[in-house]
Amino acid sequence: MENLYNVKNIINLCTSLQNLCEGFDEDSKSILISTKFKVLLAINEKSTLSPSELIYKLGLAKSNIALLAKSMIKEGLIESKKDTLDSRIVLYSLTNKGKEELENSLNVMSKNFTNQLAYKNKFKEIDKLVKELNTIINY
Repeated sequence: MENLYNVKNIINLCTSLQNLCEGFDEDSKSILISTKFKVLLAINEKSTLSPSELIYKLGLAKSNIALLAKSMIKEGLIESKKDTLDSRIVLYSLTNKGKEELENSLNVMSKNFTNQLAYKNKFKEIDKLVKELNTIINY
């Protein structure tokens, strides 16, 4: 029964967080966080990621990662390098342009969060939900 409660809370938190992100990604037709943004954020967290790490972290299909990475390389947002220890392994890293785009998106998102949370007076509620999610994930 507790597991069902946790699943419900995670889904509710996910929905709430997605709603907070609405409208921040002006380059995309989507009103939610774009996959491109998720890739930039994931790579930024570790400085380099392999395609298989992106697949695991973002839950995307191998073919989707390959197409997205190719597109992002063409846009100049990420670059592809061979691993120095094992040349069979490809690693993606952010370019300066990718870092700028990520920072700009985060700034816009931060303003959006602040506006929505202040409007809805939900700062304490979100803080509580994040703490609860951390407890659920780390138990």
